[in-house]
Parts: sequence; C-alpha cells; structure tokens
Amino acid sequence: MFGAFYLFTINTVFIAFASVASSQILKFPIRTEIDALKKKRVNRWISIITVLVLLPSFYFGYDLVKKDKFSESVKQYVESISIVNGNYLLKSDVNNEKKRIILTYGGMSMTEEMKEDIIRKAETFGLTDCDIKIRQGLNFDYYSSKNTEAEKLRNELNKLNLELNKNNKFIDSVKISNIIGKDILLEISSLYPQIQGCTFSRANQYKNRYKNSQPVEIVLFHLIDNATLTDEDKNKILKWLIARQGVPTIQVFYY
Repeated sequence: MFGAFYLFTINTVFIAFASVASSQILKFPIRTEIDALKKKRVNRWISIITVLVLLPSFYFGYDLVKKDKFSESVKQYVESISIVNGNYLLKSDVNNEKKRIILTYGGMSMTEEMKEDIIRKAETFGLTDCDIKIRQGLNFDYYSSKNTEAEKLRNELNKLNLELNKNNKFIDSVKISNIIGKDILLEISSLYPQIQGCTFSRANQYKNRYKNSQPVEIVLFHLIDNATLTDEDKNKILKWLIARQGVPTIQVFYY
C-alpha cells in the first residue's frame, strides 16, 4: 500500500512539474500577475515537495540496485553448483530480505566437507554475508540399499518357487505313474488273463558315469501262480509297451 501511494505521489508531482515546464517552453501567456512574495513562497513549497518526493526514490533505487545485484550473484552461484560430485540441485529457496539461501540436493550422501566447499564457493560471487544452508532431499544411497535388500528377497523367493515346482513335478509324476500302471493292467489283462497285477515306475539307469543317464521305464507284471508266458508273448508285450509309451528303453519283468 505504501509503495502504491508513493508511486501515485511521484506521478502527481512530476506530471504537474512537467506541465509547468511545458507551459514555459511553449511560452503560454500569463493571465494573472502573482505577487513576488507569494511567488517566492510557492516556489519554496514546490522545491520542498520535490525534494521530499525525490529523496525516498534515491533510497529505493539504491535498494533495488542492491537487490538486483544480489539476485544476479545468487543466480550465477546457483548455476555453478547445480551439480556437485554426482549430486543434483533439486531446489533453491532465496530470501533477499534476510540474505538466506536454502539448497536442496538429491543424489549420494553429502559429507560435511562437500557442504563446506559449496558454501565457500559463494565468496567467489561476492556473497560473503549470505546465510547458506544445505539439505539432502533425495538420497540414492538409501534407495540403493533398499533395492539390494529387495533383490535378495526376490532371489530367495525364486529359489523357494523352484523348489516348490520341483516338488510339485515329483508329486505329479507319482500320481501319473499310478494312473499309467492301472491303465496298463486293465489293457493287458484282457489279452493275457494270467497277468494278475502290475507295477509301473520311472527310474534313471546309470551304466556309464561319463555319459548322461537316460530315464528308463520299468514294468513289473505279477503272474497267477504257476502261470507262464512264452517268449513270443513277452516279446509282443514289450513291443506293445514301447509303442504305447513311446519310450524305447522300457524294461519288463515277470514274477
């Protein structure tokens, strides 16, 4: 409000002053003669009012120049410290009245020595009496440690999932073996009634330690007491099992 009123006063006084000056320059005719004493008194008041109006403007002008110079120095200073050892300036709060600067950085953890270097650099730009405070806004070290912990947890969960899948596959294979053995018995007993029972399983047979072992399917047929099968029948049963299972490494035993 004070600034607006002062601006209005300046405009009023100097518009009047300019009007008088323009009248004299253009030599407007004088309509009335003024008493010399009154004229002197009027001129004195005009001078006093002009001086009173001008004096604050000098102060405000000087103060404005100082603030502009301070703002320009702060701008150059902030630009020079925008990146410091992998830390990025996120925010800068400047208070011209109190000559205070608050700098907020994001990045790695800043040491006290790094902060002192940043503050000391302000002297290069003439900011010797400026109060500078530095804050750590975003710390990548904190999130990096959190990410490492999360990665460890993910690895542990992946291991547990692999073990769980392995166990589930084993359980499924046992269930499937039971179903396959039952189906084989139902199918074969209609052709060979002397077969009374069947055992089916999958196993790994190790013949040579330098070669990869291949899975072998084993079938055990339980025959009725004193029942026998000819070699030709056994050969037919083997071929039938190989064709049925699609595995050429089936082994068949009779007891």
